[in-house]
Parts: sequence; C-alpha cells; structure tokens
Amino acid sequence: MTKIPNVKRYAFLFFAVFILIVNGSILQSKSIPHDNDNYPFQLYMVANPESAYQNDHFNMSLSITNIHFEEISNVSLNFDISTDLEILQSSVPDIGTENDSSERNYPIGSLDVDEIYLFRVEYNVTSSDTKTLTVEGINVSFRLENGLSSFIISNTVNILLKGEQVATESKTLPEIPANYAPPDDSIIYLAYILPILVFGISIFILRRLRR
Repeated sequence: MTKIPNVKRYAFLFFAVFILIVNGSILQSKSIPHDNDNYPFQLYMVANPESAYQNDHFNMSLSITNIHFEEISNVSLNFDISTDLEILQSSVPDIGTENDSSERNYPIGSLDVDEIYLFRVEYNVTSSDTKTLTVEGINVSFRLENGLSSFIISNTVNILLKGEQVATESKTLPEIPANYAPPDDSIIYLAYILPILVFGISIFILRRLRR
C-alpha cells in the first residue's frame, strides 16, 4: 500500500519537469525564429562583380524587406570586414570615418510593413592572394512590437580574388633620331618609277629573244 503514493509522487515530478521543458522551448521559439517562414525579414545579399584583381573595386548590396504584419523597430546592421578588403564608401553616411576596428555596426531605425531597405558597400581588394574569399553574412538585429528582440544573418557571398594584375607590355616603335632628315622627293619618285622601267625593259628583251 505504501508504493502507490511513491508512484504518484514520481509521476507528478515527471509531469512538472515535462511542463518546464515545454515552456522553455516555447519561450525560446518566441524569442528566436528558427526557420525562414517565421523570420520578419527577407534578406538577400549579392556582389557585383564576383571576381576582382588586387586594387579592383566591387559592390556588395543587401536588401532588407519587412514581411512582418507590423512595423519593426531598432533595426541595425553588424558585420566584420575581411582583412583582404577595405571600405571605400557606403550608403550609410561617414562609413569611412570609423575607427580601425574590423567590426561595423550601423543603426537603421524602423521599417514599415512591406518596406524595402537597400544597404550598399563599395569595397577595394587589398589582397594579392589568388583564392575564393567568402564574405560573411550581415547580422540584422531588430525588436518586435511585443518587446521580443532577435537577429537574422543574411547569406554569404563568394568573391574570386585573382591576385595581382600583370600589365602587358606593348612593343613600341624605335624613336626617330634627332638628326634624321627626310629623303629628297626625287628619290621617292625614282623608287616608284624604277620598278616600272625594269618591268618594261624585261618585256622588251623577252620579245627580242623570241624573234
């Protein structure tokens, strides 16, 4: 008879632990979306061109679309700059006046429903290596109207670094000597007339030989 209360006690403890685990999972799923269908943003990052030599420039663009049913506030961007690149300019003002840190953080503000925000960066390739550089995705943090805050990371983009660009040497004509004098006109005329005279004389000689 004493075993029944113990069984009920264990069952109650198991049920309580199960409820705590389920509640924790629900809270976590509310604070951080797990799949693209639950994300309030649609992110897409592209590069143009996708290959570059050292000292070449290319553009990196990130489109952010609010696909949520309400306004999203406290939207900000956070990303690291590769040591193979340097920022020349951006759609964000004063991007070139940041400190020497490789990390960049820029607040955007609020985005209305269906609003599209385009973020663009122009990079200069500083590396002389030949390799495929993976530009990591941009971290987009935000806050919903219900107070929940989270972040989304965009897709990565691969850039083919082609190393140093070797300049092709073109052959140049030799320089004209300083004391060079153009030939006399009579010599030029003789150069045109002489082949004609030789041809005529050779025909005359051949005819004489045939007789």
